[in-house]
Amino acid sequence: ADEHALPPGALLERFEIVRVLAETASGIDYLAADRQRDGEVVVREYFPQRLARRVQQTMVPRSVEDTETLARGLEAFLNEGRLLTQIDNPALVHLTQLIEANGTAYQVRAHVGGVTLLDVRKEMRSPPDERSVRALLEALLGALQPLHAERVVHGSVVPGNILLLANDHPLLLAPDLARRECTNELIESLMASVEPAFGAPEQRQPSVDRPLGPWTDLYGLAATMRYFITGELPPPVHELPPEGAHEPMADMVQRVFDGSPSQLVLQASSMGHGGEIF
Repeated sequence: ADEHALPPGALLERFEIVRVLAETASGIDYLAADRQRDGEVVVREYFPQRLARRVQQTMVPRSVEDTETLARGLEAFLNEGRLLTQIDNPALVHLTQLIEANGTAYQVRAHVGGVTLLDVRKEMRSPPDERSVRALLEALLGALQPLHAERVVHGSVVPGNILLLANDHPLLLAPDLARRECTNELIESLMASVEPAFGAPEQRQPSVDRPLGPWTDLYGLAATMRYFITGELPPPVHELPPEGAHEPMADMVQRVFDGSPSQLVLQASSMGHGGEIF
């Protein structure tokens, strides 16, 4: 990170970079100090390392061939930022500012802490109760609603992209729309070969006959809720069971709770269409 990230002390308007928090295929997250309000924020910089390099503090394409893809990803990053500055939903990340500088752009949000749902579930010694499942599901459905109203598919409803805050309230992080523009098919296929398959079929095997839509996010949410209930990560794409061979939700809950009577089992068994969560 020291070779290509902004150095500690670098200024973006009133925000001073403190350190790198994380790096993704499309950018870099920093912890930054707000010099006017005496607080900390998270700043996400659009900086796909496969396509970009830094000359002093300015982002430039690695090659002439990368120029168009880099620009397309930047436009997606800006569009995402404009949308998330307008939406104010307690379960969806809200951006406080969008900055264009250094040949790229930066999304600024409050530093709220929290732990990912992925890590929280790993530490749980037993399945969650029905109240917790319903509260998480309701909040995340609420977070997706304003995105779908704007015809935006989040595309990354996965346990690692959901924070649980101090009050156990979930926060769905940004969709990272730029990643779809700047990650090539080879990288995506390599990632899919090792990552748990939370993505919908139309994401795993893109086709004009299987467009992305709100249903894509609902699939990801269903897979996330299945993980929250069972603690079991779905296998990578190449290990998935054949179409239609997924375990019905009622059977899954019965297995997880060792056959003991529970309100959650009764509720799952009463669901229509076999109660399938996948």
